[in-house]
Amino acid sequence: MLPPDIQQDILTVSRISAVPSILKVVSELTGMRVTMVSRVTTDSWTACAAYDRAGFGLVVGMQLDLTTTFCKGVCENNRPVIIEHSSVDPIYRDHPTPKMYNIESYISIPIKWPDGGMFGTLCALDSRPMKIDPKVVASLTLFTELISNQLHSEEVHDEIAQRSRELELKIAERTAKLQETVSELETFSYSISHDMRGPLRAMQSFAHILLEECGSQLNDSGRDYVRRIIASADRMDRLIRDILVFSRVGPAGVAAEKIDLQGLIAGILESYPQFDSAVADIRIVGPLPAVQGSSAALSMVVSNLLDNAVKFTPRGTRPAITVWAETVGPRVRVFFKDNGVGIARDQWEKIFGIFYRLDQSVAGTGIGLSIVKKGVERMGGIVGLTSEVGKGSTFYLELAQAEN
Repeated sequence: MLPPDIQQDILTVSRISAVPSILKVVSELTGMRVTMVSRVTTDSWTACAAYDRAGFGLVVGMQLDLTTTFCKGVCENNRPVIIEHSSVDPIYRDHPTPKMYNIESYISIPIKWPDGGMFGTLCALDSRPMKIDPKVVASLTLFTELISNQLHSEEVHDEIAQRSRELELKIAERTAKLQETVSELETFSYSISHDMRGPLRAMQSFAHILLEECGSQLNDSGRDYVRRIIASADRMDRLIRDILVFSRVGPAGVAAEKIDLQGLIAGILESYPQFDSAVADIRIVGPLPAVQGSSAALSMVVSNLLDNAVKFTPRGTRPAITVWAETVGPRVRVFFKDNGVGIARDQWEKIFGIFYRLDQSVAGTGIGLSIVKKGVERMGGIVGLTSEVGKGSTFYLELAQAEN
């Protein structure tokens, strides 16, 4: 059994389509009936391609004792060996190799790897003496250069094929892990939505009972608070269902729907205590046009933007936020301008990174703006800002305008 690296070398030479023709041409040019491409290492000689019309018995994969060949010296000295008539040649007439293999004429030219290392030889031999023209030697040298170039191409091909196989294996492994993770997330999402909706339903039920059975005992403010509890619970229930759908949508995008932007923002302001008029001055300059997107995604985006605007207001300053929209061709750009602390220019990109916190003294997890960016991008939109330290910030979302 041949070593794996030698088997690979034989395969590489076999893929060079020109080699069989080269061996035939070499035979015709030299008159020698046996030609071959051999792989020569420090301790082995192997036939990688052969043309034998003399019954020499040479076949691909055949190995000879390296010390009984001329190829060892050809590769070590990087010089051809040329013998026209070994029996009378003063150098080779007593050499054991011609006698062992019944060789009278012989030529061997080194074949190099593209990096300059030795691959082996291009050889021709015969049991008859042959006159070898220097022009023939030059032609054979050109053939070895051609084979060397092709070896480089096959070597690159093998490397690309190997990397491709490795990449396919990695992709398969990562796909399997991703599928496992997605399955776990789906199970987790279902569990969370189920466990969260149970208490919400109880809250909704008790709030309705409170309003129906005890409503007459409450003043106007009390009844308004109960209605807000019911509205907020209803909204949370819808959000949980929508977020469950949203979480199952991949990076390619979300199912688009027509969204009443004015109504969506008004509903958010109604549902969150930090947006109450007693806490913050939030003005919607309208009317706001309808947009295409996901209600769940856009709700998360808007609520996070407004929450940040309120949180990052200087102490002793009442948060003032203005929301308006402009139509830019088929797109809608929605602006959120605040009177907050402002953001330095070198922080504009960083603040959208997950867990990045601009001010450690402000409560938060550092994921709000990463949710904003991911949510907008999933809807095929973009998010950006302009800001100046001490003068507030203006964030904007750009989304597709809803079709009429």
